[in-house]
Amino acid sequence: MCIRDSISTANKMKATGRLEYEGPVQGDITIQRVATIDPTANVDACKFFVGDALNVDPALGTFDAVLAANLLCRVPHPRQLLDSFSNLVNKDGILVLVSPYSWWEGATPVAEWIGGVPGKASSEEQVKAILSKDFVLIEDHDEPFMICLLYTSPSPRDS
Repeated sequence: MCIRDSISTANKMKATGRLEYEGPVQGDITIQRVATIDPTANVDACKFFVGDALNVDPALGTFDAVLAANLLCRVPHPRQLLDSFSNLVNKDGILVLVSPYSWWEGATPVAEWIGGVPGKASSEEQVKAILSKDFVLIEDHDEPFMICLLYTSPSPRDS
């Protein structure tokens, strides 16, 4: 499924409040599932866009929550992405960063990798250090094949 299909599906779910789908169980085994939206949720406040993660349109404003999933190690300039989060996340907002840190030269030149190089600090350690100037780490999960970091923005951007 391409991103435009995902956005179309998300918008259909906003309109209907539910989505029936086939979910994986194991291998070729699947199960029918239904995802629903809490009827009290303000779905009009949720909008979906396709854009450049390294060049977010300032007209979109800032956000109470930003999710960057499987993105960091697939952009050409990951440090630029990390530095941009402080301009996107509102004070007391949440940044969820999920990455397998599976750096790949096809997406990110080796010189731009944050970690992933023998003899240097791990990607996780370096990302934590970079984000610590603007965010407070509130949770850190090491999941199989994925690292999940959850941050909050404790101070206004202009201080």
